[in-house]
Amino acid sequence: MPDLMTHLVTTHILRRSWEYARRSDFTGRQAASLYVGGCLPDFVSRLPSIATGLLSRWGVITPAAAAKCYNIWYCFHTPLPAAMVAYLLVMLLPESGRAFNFLLIIVACALHFGLDALQSTLGDPGTLWLYPFSWKTAYLHLFWPDRAILALPWLGGVVVILEILRKSGRFSRRS
Repeated sequence: MPDLMTHLVTTHILRRSWEYARRSDFTGRQAASLYVGGCLPDFVSRLPSIATGLLSRWGVITPAAAAKCYNIWYCFHTPLPAAMVAYLLVMLLPESGRAFNFLLIIVACALHFGLDALQSTLGDPGTLWLYPFSWKTAYLHLFWPDRAILALPWLGGVVVILEILRKSGRFSRRS
């Protein structure tokens, strides 16, 4: 959960910075696309993995089947499958805004993967950056995923400062 909160808070910082640079606020759909993109790799890999684990615990599927399902869902926490899911998601939107919403989701996914690249991993191979073309991975190993919670107060402070500046008009570049 701290990791997901870190992704959401950094996505919010990205949103406000991007809005400042483009001199206008995102629409609700555009902001939602950005936040969905920031969490998309975890949504399409972790949630189904948790669900199959619960099904195994409840006896609906065997533990061996749950392990195989984990490997299937794990591949979605990589850039190419996440981009494919992003493409499918924007197909649900009106045609007029699809390209920009796709860009927002992809940029937020890239931020997600960039944050994940700073972490150490234990037990799994980490993000397979060029999956399915390569099984190689690279991480900077700066901190463990459970330590992301230590960054939340600092990131939250940045968000509070940005919002105060935005409300006071100092952060707004609107013409």
